[in-house]
Amino acid sequence: MNYLNKYLWTILLFLVSLGGKAQVQFAKEGWVAATEQAKKENKNIFIDIYFTGCMPCAKMDKNVFTNEKVYSLLNEHFVSFKTDILKEEVGKELCMRYGVGGFPTFVFLSPDLKVIDIVSGYYGADKFAALLQGVKNHRKEELKEYSSALDRDFPEFYKTFYLDRKQKISSETIVSFLEGQKDLTDELPYLVMSTMGVPEKYLDFYLEHAQQLAQKYSRSQTRNKVSRILAYQAGKLGENNQAEAFEQALNKAKPVFTQEEWHKFADRWMETFYLASKNAEWYMDKLESEGFDWQDKSNALAQVVLDAKEDTPTLKRLAKVYSQNEQNFTDASDYYKAALIQLYLKKYNQAEAFTETALNAKKNITLKEDDMLVLQAAIRNQALQGFTPKKATNPKPFTLD
Repeated sequence: MNYLNKYLWTILLFLVSLGGKAQVQFAKEGWVAATEQAKKENKNIFIDIYFTGCMPCAKMDKNVFTNEKVYSLLNEHFVSFKTDILKEEVGKELCMRYGVGGFPTFVFLSPDLKVIDIVSGYYGADKFAALLQGVKNHRKEELKEYSSALDRDFPEFYKTFYLDRKQKISSETIVSFLEGQKDLTDELPYLVMSTMGVPEKYLDFYLEHAQQLAQKYSRSQTRNKVSRILAYQAGKLGENNQAEAFEQALNKAKPVFTQEEWHKFADRWMETFYLASKNAEWYMDKLESEGFDWQDKSNALAQVVLDAKEDTPTLKRLAKVYSQNEQNFTDASDYYKAALIQLYLKKYNQAEAFTETALNAKKNITLKEDDMLVLQAAIRNQALQGFTPKKATNPKPFTLD
């Protein structure tokens, strides 16, 4: 009987341990109590702003807040508070207070409610632990310039935008407010410009002062707005092939991105500019100078290859690029593009050789064997009539980490 009791007790402890996985100890008594606790214990505050149904938010809960390095840092050095913006008024108010527009957003405050940093998006456990360590070790002079008053007076249209979720605010209302500001780099105009649609002259101002705004308030939030500005300007400037103006915009934006972020996003804006302008020379120059790896570069060039069908100078440049990088080819899509370039140049033997290799190379979901056989037939017939080429790419796996 004693043996049976001991066995059952062991099983019970095991089951309890499974259900009680260590994780972040979020404050349960509400926002005001969390701020009072932080002041009393002289701890920084960590705010997780999320909503139910947000996939990256749920992944943070499952994979990051249960990581020992992460929860140890948070539980020892921070008072942690979590709020769902769809269910809790305090969540809406904190979104309004800090201009939150993407989720999850993480706000770090000092014990006296001064902003240390605001970041958004999914972080892997190691990166998040490094972020926490940096916040823990912040210097007083690095505090952001947000007011520490949580009940400060906001413009009525701005409150309506967040608290009543009224997304359509007239441009006249926004412009009237911004035109009345002495300094557009102050907190309130920064929040309005960061979160709302504003006329082009304010987008230009924001981009021109992006580094200053990132330093004063939040690199992450400023970066997010700059990303939207560049996406807009890429199409607009591309329509008139204003490469120099777009180059200037990219140069102004780049300092608010890490190198990893820049390589993740910049090729999208460059592609948008290219699609609008069809300036292949500029596009290929940028892909080369920005240091993208071969897979990203080759994926970007897929559309250029299709567009260059009758553009001999561009085809010759593409042929040189693919010849110089053959050792870096990742799968059949690279050989397909190399063969297509040679077909357009009417170099049928070279095209045939690349196609033969493509048929034996690793495949991906964008390119089927039948596609390569159709290309091979066009090469052997030395005719493009009736042949529709594929946009051959090798997409990188999507990951939040």
